[in-house]
Amino acid sequence: MEYFCKWHNLNYDHCTWELQKDINPIAKDQIAAYRKREAEAKFPYKSVSYNKNGRPTFHRMLKDPDYIVETGGELKDFQLTGLNWLAFLWSKGENGILADEMGLGKVCAFPLPSLLFSHLP
Repeated sequence: MEYFCKWHNLNYDHCTWELQKDINPIAKDQIAAYRKREAEAKFPYKSVSYNKNGRPTFHRMLKDPDYIVETGGELKDFQLTGLNWLAFLWSKGENGILADEMGLGKVCAFPLPSLLFSHLP
């Protein structure tokens, strides 16, 4: 087995493929954390599949989701509003594009998959 490694303080141009025997001694904790995340099945390909009209009811978030707070993150008001809007659209099976003239809308689009896969069955 080989691992694709992103090295500290180097950009992605410097990623390398390394043999398992070389990586296990220096990355046991990181490998264990990855295996734990993988076992939790919070990945799109392992999650429940919802058809367009059978998605869970939308519940408005009044504060930052726990998975953001636990990692030291904090959403701005406009980001939480955008995240609520994206989650609402998803619950209705509708498409939408979140954008504005400054390009700030994309910032809150990234938490949506994490929200969906951490809060849904």
